[in-house]
Amino acid sequence: MCIRDRENVESFARVIRLDNGDPDAIIDVLKKLGYILDRRNEAEEYIGWYNGYMNIIQERTKDLKNEDRPKVYIEFFPYLSEYKTEGIGSVGQSLCTKAAGINIAADMSKSQVVDPEWVIEQNPDVIIQSVGSKLPAGYDVDNLTAMEDVWNKTISRPELQNVTALKDKRVYLIASDIYHTNIQSIISIVYMAKWIHPDLFKDLDPKAIHQEYLDRFKKIDYDLDKHGAFVYPPQEEQYEKNSLFFAAFSGGIRNVGNYVWIGFGIHVGDLRKRRYG
Repeated sequence: MCIRDRENVESFARVIRLDNGDPDAIIDVLKKLGYILDRRNEAEEYIGWYNGYMNIIQERTKDLKNEDRPKVYIEFFPYLSEYKTEGIGSVGQSLCTKAAGINIAADMSKSQVVDPEWVIEQNPDVIIQSVGSKLPAGYDVDNLTAMEDVWNKTISRPELQNVTALKDKRVYLIASDIYHTNIQSIISIVYMAKWIHPDLFKDLDPKAIHQEYLDRFKKIDYDLDKHGAFVYPPQEEQYEKNSLFFAAFSGGIRNVGNYVWIGFGIHVGDLRKRRYG
């Protein structure tokens, strides 16, 4: 059941589910949650922060023609199944579009395995691979060893050696903790925009934006200079090579006895073990 208004909720709702599966719905979800929990100011603060960075990206890319938008091949968990890509209605499609890239699988189904020959024919300018926390990657990992291994295997695929993305070393990994968690999607969007359009976003610092999110909205003691494995190559290396509130909501609200239970899906590894919320 979807939230419509307070009267509907109070009259008959015992379970409220908020759709957090679509990055395009995050603003709507936050507005509703802020209303339900009487935390509208906090919701609006986050929405303003999110929109501030989105506006920068949109303003700088709005006049780009299709031929000026790099082609992007998105690969999902390559260490489990190579050449599984994301198409219509996927998180990858939404994030790539927001970052002003052209997903080469945009006309395909949401998730499917493609032939390497097809990728070669499409000749993507950029390759972005999402990796899961079990790789390991994300908040519970303090080194990039596993991500580096996946990256090395990707750039060593013999069939892709003549693809532009490999020749230009524009292959990037991103952890699902910030990629498939919509409350943090702006972090992924900024990373992807910088990878896809490095000349347009030299001044944006995705790692600093990520730290700001943790400090300002999560309010946790987590230093990205010491902890976490979120992207590869690491941001500092990328600069050298190119010369250059809330948790994620996937639960609901339920009446349990005389209490209201609010379910959150916090896709941040085992942060809860560290008492981070």
